[in-house]
Amino acid sequence: MRTRKKDSTNEISPQRIQHLEETVESLGKKIGQIDEIENNIIKVANSLLLSKEILTSSEACTFLGISESYLYKLTSSKLIPHYKPNGRLVYFNLEELKKWAMRNPCMAKRIGLEQPKPAVL
Repeated sequence: MRTRKKDSTNEISPQRIQHLEETVESLGKKIGQIDEIENNIIKVANSLLLSKEILTSSEACTFLGISESYLYKLTSSKLIPHYKPNGRLVYFNLEELKKWAMRNPCMAKRIGLEQPKPAVL
């Protein structure tokens, strides 16, 4: 049986170190490019989402920034406008979702302006 000769110094050659450093640097650049591509894909997907008139449940969740379980709760209690053309799949109209999301505006308090106090009788 043949065995490998062990290096008694346990050192890596400078050429090997340089090669490893170049490889790590190259991989870092490629990872950066992949991250940039992923961000571009997300931007395209979001713009496509806003170009649709009718949204599925998962698209509505993405648009509203809520979980699917919360959307299910809203639809089952009829608190959000939705459609079930065949009785199963749920669809949402984008304009109605926009109106629903903007239905309760909250006014910011202005600093320096006092609110009138209620009159005491």
